Amino acid sequence: MPLSPEEKMYVQHTITNTKDGLDKLFEISKHNYDNERDYMPNRPP
Repeated sequence: MPLSPEEKMYVQHTITNTKDGLDKLFEISKHNYDNERDYMPNRPP
């Protein structure tokens, strides 16, 4: 579900003002990537 520009601004503002926010976001992204990777055996290298 795509975010509206207002929502993106809010998310960016929240992350930037949260201590370790980017690290947390990176962990979530990496976790999601690892999960997707497990589900996609035919992914390109």
